[in-house]
Amino acid sequence: MPNDERSHSTPPPLLCQFIRPTTATKENKSIHNDEDVDTTGEMQKIRGEIYRQLRRHSCWCCTDAIRLNSSCNININSNSNSNRKQHPTNHYRAVIMFMMRQLQLSSPIWIAALVLCYSLRTTVGNDTTATFTSVVDEDRSPAATDLQNSDALMPWLSSLLWIWICLLVVCIANYIGCKPASPSSNHKKSKSASDENIFLTSQAQQQIRANQNYYASILSEAIQLRTISYDPYNIDAKHKTDPKPLLQMHQLLRDSFPLLHKRYPPKIIHQYSLLYVIPGQDASLLPILLCAHLDVVPANNEDNSWTHDPFSGKIIDGVIWGRGAIDNKHNFVAQLGALEHMIQNGIVDNSTSSSFQRSVYVAIGHDEEIGGPEGAANIAKFLKNEGLRFEGIVDEGSMMIRGAIPGLAKDVNVGLISCAEKGMMSVELTIRGSGGHSSMPPIHGDGLINAMGKAVAKLEANPFPAHFDRDDYFRKNLEVLAWRLSPPMRFLCSNLWLFGPMIQRILVRASNGAAAMLRTTTAVTKISGGDKINVMPSSVSVFVNHRVHPSDSMASVLEYDRKIIRDDRIEVRPLKLSCPPSPCSRTDVMAYDWIQRSVELVFGNPCAPSLLTGNTDTRHYWDLSDNIYRFSPINLHISEVGMFHGVNERISTVALRQMVEYYETLIMMSCAGVQD
Repeated sequence: MPNDERSHSTPPPLLCQFIRPTTATKENKSIHNDEDVDTTGEMQKIRGEIYRQLRRHSCWCCTDAIRLNSSCNININSNSNSNRKQHPTNHYRAVIMFMMRQLQLSSPIWIAALVLCYSLRTTVGNDTTATFTSVVDEDRSPAATDLQNSDALMPWLSSLLWIWICLLVVCIANYIGCKPASPSSNHKKSKSASDENIFLTSQAQQQIRANQNYYASILSEAIQLRTISYDPYNIDAKHKTDPKPLLQMHQLLRDSFPLLHKRYPPKIIHQYSLLYVIPGQDASLLPILLCAHLDVVPANNEDNSWTHDPFSGKIIDGVIWGRGAIDNKHNFVAQLGALEHMIQNGIVDNSTSSSFQRSVYVAIGHDEEIGGPEGAANIAKFLKNEGLRFEGIVDEGSMMIRGAIPGLAKDVNVGLISCAEKGMMSVELTIRGSGGHSSMPPIHGDGLINAMGKAVAKLEANPFPAHFDRDDYFRKNLEVLAWRLSPPMRFLCSNLWLFGPMIQRILVRASNGAAAMLRTTTAVTKISGGDKINVMPSSVSVFVNHRVHPSDSMASVLEYDRKIIRDDRIEVRPLKLSCPPSPCSRTDVMAYDWIQRSVELVFGNPCAPSLLTGNTDTRHYWDLSDNIYRFSPINLHISEVGMFHGVNERISTVALRQMVEYYETLIMMSCAGVQD
């Protein structure tokens, strides 16, 4: 825009009440009816002045709307009768729609904005129109007709400007007032945090550190025992579950933790699972239940993809290698190691009775990797028959991850405490036909494989809707951690009430992990059909695995699949090994606080609620407690998460020792009657 257009011979008009309103005269109105004068240059000056004033008052979105004729329909051609007759509401409607596209805000916010716009329109509309009319009158411009159309836009733009100012003030206040969820979250370094751990004396810490290599040797021997569970859907003659390593594991635990097994021998459930019970003195206090499992998934090293043999249990440079190192043999070694150390130190009396105020149960299943139908299921049955309820249940689950949350320092690990886990639903899609010889295929290309391929393409092209409402754990995670994020991310995450829809759209496209946290996932895992290369199949089957978000149900997932496929020839059948999403546990209870404070004291890491995308043995314990959490106390980078059920699974000896400290702190805090 030329410089002469930026300046005006009269004082520049400001928006709404920023200037003193004037009154339009009848003479001015007569000019508005002149249609014979070319007013293009004058309208350019008027539009330039409006743009300058909006830019001066930082209404960037409205400014862009003015610049885009297609957005706000301000036309500078005064000879168009259709433009003069255009209803003024088209202008502000276009601006509002433009802003909605920019921020993608939720409907309730914009409904409130429209109501406020309407109320402000009745109070400031007339004054603002008169103000801008007076500016034109001074130059006796013949562009009055088109200016009247643009004048109708100004009260709405000013209203939206005030809405933007109010929203900005609220957002800045939330940004400034963003604080950690608990005072203990201020711990920065694990060393200083550990020194302040009043639940674990310095002498106890020294003893655990001295036993670091001993715990590593136990885990190494446990890894060498091939306690593999094979999926019943994939069992063949060469691969069947061997119970002998499970019995050898029992003996290893007896030899490694003699004091615990002498004083509190475990109850053997269904031949191979173990249940340890350390009774407390106060029967009025509900006990806690710690969980783990003995079995592992298969590890194939035929292509030499492992750096070290997956069942060697080698300890090299302070790292223990092998299947089960972090899923899940490290957990029961650390849990039993903590109890053994407490008995050895007299914290748990090894003569007459436990000094715990609250009872401690440790449940170790033997078939978690295939759903726990014999192990955890029978442990749960036994506990129910005993009439037990638990104050809290803690099983394997999410870890302390770094590098996963944008805006968070790269060296900060976040303890993700999973308060719920997604359900699992496997669906079989089957289509049947007459088959036939490949020399005479269907002329319309509607063969069975073709039809099934289209169904699979539809499922993958239409993912389930994402969930990012107030109760979603991923949203709670961002809200809790907002105070530790970089300024831009902190501003967004401290105002999710406003930017939530925008953040949701970003997250579902950011990574597979983020998308899996927000929606029910669909994964095609197995396809079968046909026996010979020159014979068309008479049936084709596809197996689809869904991980069901807690906001969805098993029935809704099945209905969604059928709705997307829309082919009556394809049968959609759920398999028996399905499990619905877990109930959601609260974060404002003692059990959650015990886990969070133990992490902060031992590791110095902040914690946040999360959702576990996998499944655990806790599916069998839903009736035993309202407070069930899934957490494994180990620091990992997001790139190392692939070790789970993958290659080169490993854990450092230091990390294993810290796990023993964590479990001893957790037990002391919850059961031993030690107070802050």
